[in-house]
Amino acid sequence: MVRRIVGSWIEAGDRYRVSSDALLDGVLPDVGDTRAKASAFWVLLGCSAVIAATGVLADSTAVVIGAMVIAPLGTPIYGMAAALATGIRVRPALMRVIGGALLAIAIGAAVDLATLQRFAVDANPQVLARVSPGLSDLMVAFATGIAGSMALVRTDISPALPGVAIAISLVPPLTVVGITLAAGQWEMAFGAALLFGTNMLAILLAGLLVFSSARLAQPFSDDLVHSRHARAMLVGASIVVVLLLAGGTAHTARLAAEESDVRAAAAEFAEAHDGWELAAVVREGTTITVTFVGDGSEPAPRVTARSPGLREVRGAGATLIIEFETGARVQL
Repeated sequence: MVRRIVGSWIEAGDRYRVSSDALLDGVLPDVGDTRAKASAFWVLLGCSAVIAATGVLADSTAVVIGAMVIAPLGTPIYGMAAALATGIRVRPALMRVIGGALLAIAIGAAVDLATLQRFAVDANPQVLARVSPGLSDLMVAFATGIAGSMALVRTDISPALPGVAIAISLVPPLTVVGITLAAGQWEMAFGAALLFGTNMLAILLAGLLVFSSARLAQPFSDDLVHSRHARAMLVGASIVVVLLLAGGTAHTARLAAEESDVRAAAAEFAEAHDGWELAAVVREGTTITVTFVGDGSEPAPRVTARSPGLREVRGAGATLIIEFETGARVQL
């Protein structure tokens, strides 16, 4: 059903179809001029990773996006999808992806260590945006993968924009892995690596769907060995990633609910004390800090875990800190 629908999209532009040989030559690293492909890939990826890591550390979205215009990491991922769709060997494209990922991680760590000005990675928005993946990231990456793979099978669709979107979803998370590893933030590094794995898997699945629907012809060559068990391994990896993302999404939802409970309880507490109002509720890791401001007419109220409004808070392992503008501070 799904393949028929995607196939109809492809057939609608039948006069603009890219030939199987041309498509495979464009995405497979072991077909055609392999030396030229390798040199272009490594040079462009290295430059892209340096610019992306610098942009992440400087918290510059424009620099990060600009770096992705030259990133080639999506090409071998589509090569894996094309190999799976045609039954030829996946390993060359897979090794190119692994090598590229390791290079981007190493560059991210090197840029962080080489920067004279130290940055607090756990407070950097560019880093924080890439260390807590959820199921929504999987859906976004899958849609991006569909757009990119459609651009590869039809000449009337420009690959430029989906290519940039794909690059944005791949190289910055890898540089964040390197940056957080260099900073000793192992949990954040795992989250960024999971985001990269999620995006790569979604793009791979989208490419496999489109290329299978396009009925790519298998090239005739004794050097192209049929892939065994590759699709079974892909299914297994998909299940693992979806389970991890589901757990991450549930965790994020729990944290949001916990913060909402604290905010509601703090507002109730402020209403019960004249001259004071809630100013902010800020979460940093497992600590939630609540700040109250007063009009100067009343002293800071006494706060305990059983204070009206606060006793209803059910923090799952969170530390609750109450601050008043007078300087009083209570940890519950």
